[in-house]
Amino acid sequence: MGETEGLLVSVITTAYNVGPYIEAAIRSVLAQTEADFELLVVDDGSTDDTVSRVEAVQDARVKLFRGARRGAAGAANFGMSQARGEFVSFLDGDDLWTPRNLERHLAVMREQPDCEMTFGLSRMVDEAGTDLGPTSRPARVPLGEAELLVENYCANGSAVMLRRSTVERVGEFRTDTGACYDYDYWLRVAHGRGRNVRCVPEILVLYRRRNGQITSKWRTMSAGWSWVLQRAQQRSPEMVEAVGPIGAMNMQRYFAYLALEAGELRTAWQLLWEGFGKAPGRFMVERRNYLVAGGLVAKAVLPGKLFETLERQARRC
Repeated sequence: MGETEGLLVSVITTAYNVGPYIEAAIRSVLAQTEADFELLVVDDGSTDDTVSRVEAVQDARVKLFRGARRGAAGAANFGMSQARGEFVSFLDGDDLWTPRNLERHLAVMREQPDCEMTFGLSRMVDEAGTDLGPTSRPARVPLGEAELLVENYCANGSAVMLRRSTVERVGEFRTDTGACYDYDYWLRVAHGRGRNVRCVPEILVLYRRRNGQITSKWRTMSAGWSWVLQRAQQRSPEMVEAVGPIGAMNMQRYFAYLALEAGELRTAWQLLWEGFGKAPGRFMVERRNYLVAGGLVAKAVLPGKLFETLERQARRC
């Protein structure tokens, strides 16, 4: 990483063919109430107008790096190598921050010197920016590796802030998976450090759902989760034995939801059933499992428009 030179925050934005969204993402950073930052935009070999849209933004804090396609993890690693801030945050090129995002993360970091990573809450928006409801859950107590394995509270990479010293300790993102490389990193941050992760209990990120993104493909995400679990097993076998089945149950529900979105209803039922098999007792008391099951029934019997209306309402519960 670069020298800090008194800079407070380095914001790293990786961008691949996000021309319609990248300027809004950048503007959401420039609108932050905390102005002491640099924004490092790492273009990952885009073939659309992403680069020209970044170049059109005139602000000395925005630095554009162009390169060949290397994947999101590789692009993020390059951004970290250039970062000069005392703290490091990430914003995907199609997501948005609310104006107080940096301010609120920094407040928690300053109040809790033992905290190495913070995450804010997120709401989903669609390609047009329409609100689709919440996509993350608050955590009222500090979290460690076990809690993060049970539940990916961070939800998405745009929600996280790290201390520079933590990035130097943990190192780079792993590049040998197509998905969940960030989830693996959050677990590595917490490994062997006690409860060093804290939630900022406010909606600070607008996480965009759009066609074609990796996080909408359940098979890709399932393979990434298996990779994450295998690496966690290598680091902490006793912890994975104790809580891994609950984490797997939660992930199976997520995969079932993605399959539901894709219209693969039979597959979604199978994925949900496999989740039950991972941790039956916990499955039965988890309300979200019943919501997904209800969604599957509704998808099968209701007209498309009515289902979409009910789905949007359910996300707001």
